[in-house]
Amino acid sequence: MILDTDILKAFLTGSGNAYEKIQFFLSKGEELKTTVINAHELFQEFSKKSAVVSDFLRCITVLELDAKAAGLAKGLTRKELVEAIVESNNETIVSRQSYRCRTEKW
Repeated sequence: MILDTDILKAFLTGSGNAYEKIQFFLSKGEELKTTVINAHELFQEFSKKSAVVSDFLRCITVLELDAKAAGLAKGLTRKELVEAIVESNNETIVSRQSYRCRTEKW
């Protein structure tokens, strides 16, 4: 399960139901992941709390933009790069946004 930036921000700020849902999946032993693009966006959003972001990202898997993912991206938009990473890892992204890849909306 790959968590999109909006879900990660909600988790880190305790807003919405993201915190409870993530805790539920962790209790089931689910491996939580995000992309390097989402990690970058977190550092931008929480620039004054980069230590918190670093600590959090050490607890989950951050998927890189590898050659397979780059080849899947038709353009270089943020959304297409995230979709390419999700698809190349045969994963589902959890987001409040719509994606062309497998998506679970929260």
